[in-house]
Amino acid sequence: MWKHIVVASVLSLAGLGGSTALGRSESESTSQQQKKDGERFCILFLDVGGIPDAEDFAEGRLLAEALRYKLKFDYTYRGDPEMSRLYPAVDLDHLYAGTDTRALMERAGRIELVADVLTGAQPFVDLLEKHRPNVVHVLAHGAGKGTFEEASWSDHKGQVFPLTKVKKALAASKLDLGKMCLVTPGCDLGRDKVMDGLKSMGFGCVIAWPGSVCASEALEFEGDLYEALVSQFILHRGAEPFWTSDDGCPPALRKAFDFATKSLQDRYRLLDEHFQDVAGRPDVASYYLHTPSWSGEPYEYAATPALRCGR
Repeated sequence: MWKHIVVASVLSLAGLGGSTALGRSESESTSQQQKKDGERFCILFLDVGGIPDAEDFAEGRLLAEALRYKLKFDYTYRGDPEMSRLYPAVDLDHLYAGTDTRALMERAGRIELVADVLTGAQPFVDLLEKHRPNVVHVLAHGAGKGTFEEASWSDHKGQVFPLTKVKKALAASKLDLGKMCLVTPGCDLGRDKVMDGLKSMGFGCVIAWPGSVCASEALEFEGDLYEALVSQFILHRGAEPFWTSDDGCPPALRKAFDFATKSLQDRYRLLDEHFQDVAGRPDVASYYLHTPSWSGEPYEYAATPALRCGR
């Protein structure tokens, strides 16, 4: 259902362009004005590593750009008479009786998608303090087969960011993380011992993979997750704030998580059906998820991520 509902990004509404500018040229006054104007929704995409490293390892930028691209057709072109004739926009007025499309556009303008590079524990804290996101997405390799004290984020050049240092920096900051969700698709970071440590940082929710992660599956899951979240924010009409809950897990997040998980499971079933028909080989998804690595050791793939909520 979510794929047929519009999504939007403040990056497009603000006219930000180019991959180098994405998430970096948003003015402080614009962000502060949106906060004053009312409820806002922010996703902070962080790619771990130095600037040159991030050029090759920029999943966050890709995810933000995908949402931005959708806005061009759903909103930007709709407001331009010349372009709207070339690219007819979807008529949204039928979604809610009595709701003007302009009201949805106004809510779309309260969405902030910010892409940046994470270079250390203190910069992580600084970025959270600056943007106060509802969701922070950290793309990094993960090391989580041992205890939390041994776990880390790292870039593909070997630069390591121990999670204990991140936790210590967060504790010193006194940031209230209870309404933030941490999404981190690094390998093995969703295992129980590491997940407990990530939750102990103070985040209201954590989404992580309890095994090895295949990049294409992670991208598909996260794209669906964020599309569902942004769509729900635009269409939210309840009296209660959009991002609120009693147990640290907003209903919108749980719905988006369930939707993205089901979409990923459907993809695996499609693979099974295709390869069984073509090659007579059933259960290709199971085979695919346990293919030996280049070193000969079997990957312990997690087919889907885990969600942990609560204080």
